[in-house]
Amino acid sequence: MNVLVLGGGLCAISRFIHNHFANTKITTVEMSKNVVDAVKTMFGDVKDARFKLTLDNAVSYVKNLPVNEEPKQTLDPVEEKKADEEDSESND
Repeated sequence: MNVLVLGGGLCAISRFIHNHFANTKITTVEMSKNVVDAVKTMFGDVKDARFKLTLDNAVSYVKNLPVNEEPKQTLDPVEEKKADEEDSESND
């Protein structure tokens, strides 16, 4: 799973995800060089393939992301509604 954290702060959320969800790759985007420098001072230069800290504006970062034209999974609203109805009938 890939996680994008916009506005890293001091990377508390990113570190939590990194520590508790081993199969995730985290990209944290922070626009303040001072914050990025503080994170590096507090935690050192993180050399982990699962974690990437990027100095950028979140809006421009997202605008420049490649677009995945093919969704990985599509949901059929009719099938989803049937499953919801079956669940509610079994709870009655």
